[in-house]
Amino acid sequence: MLCPCCQAGLLRADSVTMAIRRDGQLVTHVQVPAWRCRNCGEQSFADEVIEEAVAALEEHSEAGDEIVLIDEGRAAGSA
Repeated sequence: MLCPCCQAGLLRADSVTMAIRRDGQLVTHVQVPAWRCRNCGEQSFADEVIEEAVAALEEHSEAGDEIVLIDEGRAAGSA
């Protein structure tokens, strides 16, 4: 499957972490399946996957918490 962003790279199965950040600390997280472009590193997610991950995290969230996406692949330079 070609990347919808760059139209040049192939998408590969990957995963990323979504987490709750509270007062600067990550307090809980879930792994989220994703597709990542081998060329540009763009990520794609199925809508239902994101909805399920956010719902799971919201069960543990408090007022003022943020739900964040942690992209280990790009942080490690392996886009």
